[in-house]
Amino acid sequence: MSDVPHPSTDVGQSLPEQDTLVHHPTPKELGRTTTRTLRFGTKALVRSRGRVLLVRERRQDGSTFWTLPGGGTKQGETLRASLKREVYEEICSDCSLGALVDRCRYDHTTRPDTTTVYSVFEATLVSEPVPDPGERVVECGWFDPADAPSGTLAPIERVLVRTSPDG
Repeated sequence: MSDVPHPSTDVGQSLPEQDTLVHHPTPKELGRTTTRTLRFGTKALVRSRGRVLLVRERRQDGSTFWTLPGGGTKQGETLRASLKREVYEEICSDCSLGALVDRCRYDHTTRPDTTTVYSVFEATLVSEPVPDPGERVVECGWFDPADAPSGTLAPIERVLVRTSPDG
C-alpha cells in the first residue's frame, strides 16, 4: 500500500493487516463539510522504558500544548518521508519508522476551519531529542502514557490510550 496522502483517500479504508490496531475515522467522525480544509499529517509514537515522548509546542497566539512529534505532510511527500523530516525539524534527531499503529483527527483551535488527519507510526530515535524553538517546540519529555501532562491534545491522549500495551 502506498503511503502517499491524497485528498480523495478514504481515511476510513481498512488496512487488513492492522484492523485490530488502527482506529479509522469515519466520514461522520471527520465532520466533513464544505467549509473545512482537510489536511494530512504524521505523528511519531516513540517509546522507551514504558514511557512515550511528547513535545510541547507553542501556537502562534503564544499558548502551548503537548503532542507527539510530527506535523503536516507536504504536497507529493510520502507519510514516512514527512514524519522523518518533521521529527528531525522538531527534535533534531533522525529516526527509524515501524508500523502504522493509529490514526486520529485534530480540529485545530487556532485555525477553526482546518482539520488534520494524522497517521501515527511507531518510531525509534537515533539520538536524544533536543527541542528546536525555531520550529516552535519549546520542550520535550518522557511521560507515562496513562498520565499525559495537562495541556496534551485530546486526540493524542486517545492515541496513547489506544496504543498502550494495557489499552
